[in-house]
Amino acid sequence: MPSLLLINADGTELGRAVGTMTGVDGVNRLLARRFRRSSSCAGSNVARTRFSTLQIQVRAHERVQITLCSLADFGGNGMALTHSFTRRATLIGAAAATTATILPAHAAMPIALRTHPGFRAWTPPMRTGGLPLRELVENEAGQRRLVDWLDHRPAVVAMWATWCAPCLIEKPHQAAMGRRLATSGASARILALQAYDDGVDFAHGRALLDRIGARGLPSARATPPAEDVLRRMFGATRANGSETTLPTVLLIGADGLEIGRAIGTMTGLDGESDYWQDEATFDFLSRLL
Repeated sequence: MPSLLLINADGTELGRAVGTMTGVDGVNRLLARRFRRSSSCAGSNVARTRFSTLQIQVRAHERVQITLCSLADFGGNGMALTHSFTRRATLIGAAAATTATILPAHAAMPIALRTHPGFRAWTPPMRTGGLPLRELVENEAGQRRLVDWLDHRPAVVAMWATWCAPCLIEKPHQAAMGRRLATSGASARILALQAYDDGVDFAHGRALLDRIGARGLPSARATPPAEDVLRRMFGATRANGSETTLPTVLLIGADGLEIGRAIGTMTGLDGESDYWQDEATFDFLSRLL
């Protein structure tokens, strides 16, 4: 029985299917005509298996390469069949043509980290989603797209406002955790995204962060279009339909997809201590690639 894996560009699993995958007409030759011969699958990050494995590598805003590896290919002697599609065409085609069951997987999350103690405070997204990557945010360098601010690295994006007392309390601890991650050479960063802060621009928000002990914590101010998308993602508060609940924290993979979220103050493993001072938090975030 064939086993198929949906693999992200960083080698992590996005999903899987067991059994034959066919098109909407039930024909099992849907992909066969689209492939060409290419290099072997030797050195693949996919676990060795007795089954043929379909690797689909999805890079945000780029093309998609699909590689069909036979058992011989894993030994380094066989040839792979590959075909390149646009990301949009591949995702639309997968949604329309796939009849096999796709098992859920956290976006950009290695399997070993899903049970890590540092991940327990996060709620996995109901479905794979992403931030408003093309919308603009503003910081000391001016306006730039959110995707450029994230810099294609895993990140904790902590949404905050100057009126949010819980947000201000945790910012010095987030800054300290961010410095520790940077010193250790970790890929993950902690970023502060100011939002729903009427009448308070980036400069005043940045000055407040510096005063309360969060100096060095990278920050930006969300523009109204970015705020609109975030409000649709999380819903508006009952008290104010123009904003969402704060603090809200997002865990984002290097590919810009959401790994997890937390609404409200986050606590450590004991349910009482500050999450951003917990050793498990550092170990978890330092393992993200």
